[in-house]
Amino acid sequence: MIVCEPFDEEYVRLLLDGSEDEVKEGIELIHHHLRFGICGWLRERFPGLQSADLEEVWADVITGILEAKDFDPEQPLLPFLRAIAFRRATDRLRRQDARDRLVDAVGGFLRNTKIGGTWSELNQLERCEVMELIRKAISQLPNRQKLVMDVFVGDFPETASMPELQRLVSERAGKPETLAAVKRALQEARAKVRKLLVDKGYNFGKQGEL
Repeated sequence: MIVCEPFDEEYVRLLLDGSEDEVKEGIELIHHHLRFGICGWLRERFPGLQSADLEEVWADVITGILEAKDFDPEQPLLPFLRAIAFRRATDRLRRQDARDRLVDAVGGFLRNTKIGGTWSELNQLERCEVMELIRKAISQLPNRQKLVMDVFVGDFPETASMPELQRLVSERAGKPETLAAVKRALQEARAKVRKLLVDKGYNFGKQGEL
């Protein structure tokens, strides 16, 4: 049980270097005394983090303490905790940014389809289902098509420009790729992704192209 006593950093550092029960006690003390301060520090550096995100990042910090291989009980505790918090917040925002780009990309290459017409109206669960199906389809593509689709999704909306897509694909491949080859790979990949979605019950209509 945690009592309201002053935070003894040296004692906590020793706990974190001790037995499983001692580590648990140390984490409880950190949670009780340092959580709000570190979360406030994170909010200043990552204003895009919402309250719910901060809660999840803090849970990640606790996990990071348990997984840390470089903890030194002779070193100050706060820089160690802030380093973990910074990495975890950065990772979370990176994943969030990737999800946002994927949503934009899906909306982009569902344009001119029946489902594309109502993409903005789909609820979160429906969007997640479509995106998971698209991820699955991309993972099963031949190497060239997979590369093109990975770049298209990962760098959307810049890759809505075919010359930019060609440049980025060439950069990723480590060799020049012609615009015609990139366009063809994208068209073939889209057709395969579209087929998977149709097979799963998404109706695109006769004129729709993925």
